[in-house]
Amino acid sequence: MKLIADLLEADVRNEPDRIALTDEKKSVTYQTLQKETESIACGLDRYTGIRKPVAIYLEKGISCVECMLAALYHGDFYTVIDPDMPLDRIQMILETLKPEVLVSDHSHIARINDTFREIRTAAIEDLTSTAIDHVLLDSIHHQMNEEDLAYVLFTSGSTGRPKGVAVTHHNVLAYSAWAVSAFQFDRDTVFGNQAPLYFSMSVTDLYGSLRAGAQVVLLPKMWFMFPKKLVSFMNEHHVNTTYWVPSAMKLFMTMDVFRYMKLNEMKRILFAGEVMPVKVMNYWKQYYPDAVYADLFGPTETTDICTYYVVDRLYQENESLPIGAACDNCDVFAINDQGQRCRKGETGELLVRGPFVARGYYGDPVKTREVFTQDPGNEAYPDPVYHTGDLAYVGDDGQFHYVGRKDREIKHLGYRIEPGEIEAAADSDQNVETSSAGYDSQDDRIVLAYTGHETESSLVTHLNAHLPAYMMPSVYLKLDAMPMTADGKTDRISVMKLYREKKGNEYGRRNENC
Repeated sequence: MKLIADLLEADVRNEPDRIALTDEKKSVTYQTLQKETESIACGLDRYTGIRKPVAIYLEKGISCVECMLAALYHGDFYTVIDPDMPLDRIQMILETLKPEVLVSDHSHIARINDTFREIRTAAIEDLTSTAIDHVLLDSIHHQMNEEDLAYVLFTSGSTGRPKGVAVTHHNVLAYSAWAVSAFQFDRDTVFGNQAPLYFSMSVTDLYGSLRAGAQVVLLPKMWFMFPKKLVSFMNEHHVNTTYWVPSAMKLFMTMDVFRYMKLNEMKRILFAGEVMPVKVMNYWKQYYPDAVYADLFGPTETTDICTYYVVDRLYQENESLPIGAACDNCDVFAINDQGQRCRKGETGELLVRGPFVARGYYGDPVKTREVFTQDPGNEAYPDPVYHTGDLAYVGDDGQFHYVGRKDREIKHLGYRIEPGEIEAAADSDQNVETSSAGYDSQDDRIVLAYTGHETESSLVTHLNAHLPAYMMPSVYLKLDAMPMTADGKTDRISVMKLYREKKGNEYGRRNENC
C-alpha cells in the first residue's frame, strides 16, 4: 500500500457491507463510504488540481470524514477547521495554508463567504451529487506516492500564529500499521471516538480502523456533559475501545457514572494527550478490570504517538505512570545539553527518528529547521530527527518517565499550547499593557497575569474572540506592575509566585469560612 486510499479499497474488497462509520444521525458501510468519498473527490476536480491544500469547515461527523478521505482520493491534502474556532485563528490558518478551495455545508458557508471573500468555497451537498469518474481517480492514484502530503494539522505557535504540521501518507501508513499490531485492532473493534477531527489523536481512531476494517463511532462533544446519553449510545453501537484524553475520562469519575450504569463491552482503554492521574485510571479499572490499559505519548509531529506503556501492575495514587518505550519502527532517545545520548537515569530532551516523523511545518521553513534536524549521532548520512522539547529519562524499569517541557509549552485538556499565543491575544487588547501566561499543573489551570486598564470581564470577552475554548485561561491575575528580570524581560517565575500566594490566601479564607 502506498496511499491511505488503499486502506479503504482493501476494506471494500474484504467486507463491503460492514459498518465503517457511525455518528448521531446515521451509519455508513465501507462500500457506501467509498462511493460517497469518490463522488466528493470527483466534485473537487472542478476546484483544484492534485497535491493542493483543501480546507474543510464542517462539524464533526460522517460528512467531514468523507470530505477528508475525498481530498486524499483526489491527491490533495486537507486541513480540518472547527466551525467554533474564533475567526482570527481561522484567518491565520487560511493565510498559512492558502487552500485552493474551502469545503463547508449550507449551514456554514455563508459565514465563510461573508468573512473570507478571497477564499473559493464549495458546498459538500453539491459535491456529493457528482458522477464518479474512475478514469480520473485511477490517473490521480498513479501520479501519487507515499511521500505526498495527506494533511496539515495546526497546533499552537509560540509567536501567536498556529503551526501547521505536515504529515504524509507514509507517516500515516507506518503509524497505523504499528497501532493495529500493538493493540490487535481487528474487524470486531469498535472505537468510541472522543478526539476532534483536527486533533492528532483522531488519526489512531480513523486510520487505525481503516487498516483493521474496524468501526468508528463519532461521539458528539456535547454528550460528554450528559454521560447517561453517551453511555447508552456507546452501548447501542457496541463500543469496545476508547482512546481519550484523561480529562474526558475524569468526568466519569467526578460524576461517578459507573456506579449507576456501565459500558457493556470494554476491551481496550487507551489514553494520551496529558498526564493520566492514577486515581482516574484506578476508577475505570475498578469497573473494567479485564480491559487493556495503555498510556500513549507523542507530539503531533510524530503523527500521533512515539512511545507507549501497557499498564501491567497496580499503581498507587501517589505514583505516576511511565510514558513507556518506543513504538516498533520508531526510534526514541534522550540527549543531554552536550548533544550526547543520555545514560539510564539521566534526564534529557526526547528526540524521535523514523517513519512516524512529519515532514515539518507547512509554509515555515525557519521553524522547521529549528526542530527537524540531522541526528547528532549519524553525521555520515542524512538522518532527520525531531526535537520534541519534552524532557524524560529511562528508569530502572527500562521505561521512559516524563519530567516536563524544555520550553514554556503547556499540556492542557489534551492539547499542546504555547503560552505565547495566549499572550499575543491578550496583548492585542488595546487596554492591556503587558501579559504573562503560565500553568498551574497541580490544579490544571491556565493562569494569565496582565497589567493595564482592562477589566477581567472585558478581557475574557476579547480572548473569546481570539482563542479556541481549550486555550482560555482559568485564572486572571491583574497586577499593578509586571515583575521584570534584570535584563528587562518578564519575570515569569515571580508572576507564578504571586499567583500561588494569591491561591494560598484564597484557600485559607475558604477554610476559615468553613
